[in-house]
Amino acid sequence: MTMTESSLSSAIAKSALEFWDANAPVWDDVMREDGNDYWTVLEMPALQRMAEVKPGDSALDLATGNGLVARWLVENGASTVSATDGSSAMLQYAIKRTSDWATARGPQHEDSITFKTLNVVDRDQVNLFVQEVSEYKPAGFDVITMNMAIMDIPDLVPLAHLISVVLKAHSGRFIATILHPLFFTSGASRHIEASEDSEGNRVIDRSIVVRQYLDVPPRKIAPITSDQPARQIAFHRPMHQLLAPFFAAGLVMDRLEEPNFDESFIDKVKPYASKNYSQLPKILAFRLRRI
Repeated sequence: MTMTESSLSSAIAKSALEFWDANAPVWDDVMREDGNDYWTVLEMPALQRMAEVKPGDSALDLATGNGLVARWLVENGASTVSATDGSSAMLQYAIKRTSDWATARGPQHEDSITFKTLNVVDRDQVNLFVQEVSEYKPAGFDVITMNMAIMDIPDLVPLAHLISVVLKAHSGRFIATILHPLFFTSGASRHIEASEDSEGNRVIDRSIVVRQYLDVPPRKIAPITSDQPARQIAFHRPMHQLLAPFFAAGLVMDRLEEPNFDESFIDKVKPYASKNYSQLPKILAFRLRRI
């Protein structure tokens, strides 16, 4: 990589993180305590099936956002959770939400989650975190989660290194969910076709056209709300590029799912809504282990 390319990469990474600092209030307002449909219908069930959280497990939640997954891990039996995020603004919302959550559920929850700023693109921060974990948790974490964040990260090599070191060997599980790379981060277009069958009944066909997949530059994606102050930057990767850094770090994949909404979630007000495409998955979920 040339100096110019390195500077450009750093600038993009900085912009990607600045989005979450600026968008923290909006994101927290959308997700709140219980998350949205993507969380309750797609992400959380996939995490439930793959994380297999057991009482007493220690967990690490990367890119915790407002702490939604960290709290879910405790509610599912994890005894301790270390929750991190690169955005200090997001962490403030996570701390506030979690404090209210712990107060409502009793004193046994007060010290179950700790928060720390960690930018998984910053190699120095990653190395320092790895060193700290090796001192207070030398065997590693039983469960590591990163929910809907890998597409926000411009460089996966430091992340893959972190997981390969702090994930417990053999029994440890790393679970990630992301926007589906084929149908979303590729910039695919949505199509709606209306026709009538031989009985005169209206027939609606929906399809997605993918024009690029192997080489798609970073791109801004549609806002989650109209008052979102900035546009999120998505880093598209075809499947082999997505998984290559983790495989190179000695991790292996043993679970893969493509969750989707069913017909009951069709939005009749917005015919172009992604939920209406019930045959095309919205997210990709996978599990990695350290051998």
